[in-house]
Amino acid sequence: MDPNLSAKIDSKINTILQLPVISGYHLVLGGGKIGKKFTEHARKQSLPFVLVIDSDCDAPASKNAEVLREWKQLKDIISSFTASTGRAIDPEPSHKTEGSEPVIYFYCMDAKEVPSLLLYGMPEYIVPAIPSHAAVDMVVDFLSFDQDQGSVCELSVNEGGNTAAFFESMASAFPENIVAGVFPEHGAIFFSYARPGEICPDNCMGPEGYCYTFKRVKPRTITSYVREYSMQHTGWVFESCQMGPGIGGIRGADLKANLISVMERVRELRERSPGPGIEERSFFIATTCNCHGILNVLHLVDE
Repeated sequence: MDPNLSAKIDSKINTILQLPVISGYHLVLGGGKIGKKFTEHARKQSLPFVLVIDSDCDAPASKNAEVLREWKQLKDIISSFTASTGRAIDPEPSHKTEGSEPVIYFYCMDAKEVPSLLLYGMPEYIVPAIPSHAAVDMVVDFLSFDQDQGSVCELSVNEGGNTAAFFESMASAFPENIVAGVFPEHGAIFFSYARPGEICPDNCMGPEGYCYTFKRVKPRTITSYVREYSMQHTGWVFESCQMGPGIGGIRGADLKANLISVMERVRELRERSPGPGIEERSFFIATTCNCHGILNVLHLVDE
């Protein structure tokens, strides 16, 4: 492996290791319908600090927040909030601070710039509200290096070959009743206990064991199934926690730990000679909850 690339990976790992996870800080990726809905939830629950970002400067959530115009202004606000709350989060943080007035900001920026934003501190929760797999986006963006040093990208399965067989074997490893869709062209598998045409109500808390909406037994959670599969093939699971009706969030502590682990794995793979098949050069990223999930296969593109 190029020693410069190894040094870059090590530098990123060390930077992430030192990032604080900021108690009370909620970062919302997307200011559309879901992002705006979360700002309303934040006011009701008195969440202390919410930052919404969107590439559309006139996104609906911007009407329900204080709009920041300058990057320095945003950086100073995050730094000030971190200093006022301390750097460590509680083992079981509360989502509500009694008597506090929520502070909600909006900043116009592309989600691809999230890595530079996170360098000022990891939010307690990241709330994906964009039409893509946010965990995959963040992993790929953090792993972006010079083009001539290789990259990590989504697996695109074309007709036939070892790649198709590998992806088919991965999809078939899960029970049919939880596989809601298989999309080889994106290396993606969707999971759900809901069947085609069924829409889960926003106020459903997704209880384990049994679906009271559709009267259905759920032997295990989707998260449990995918975590078990990660023991067969390298992968990382980002568990989505229910933040409010129809809104999930990823713990910043989980994002931090997973990013470090993924980078260590990529460094290890880069140090080896290329393997004979796609399986040795791939891993998956999944976001799951009790009832639903999405898994994307990523692979290393050699220099």
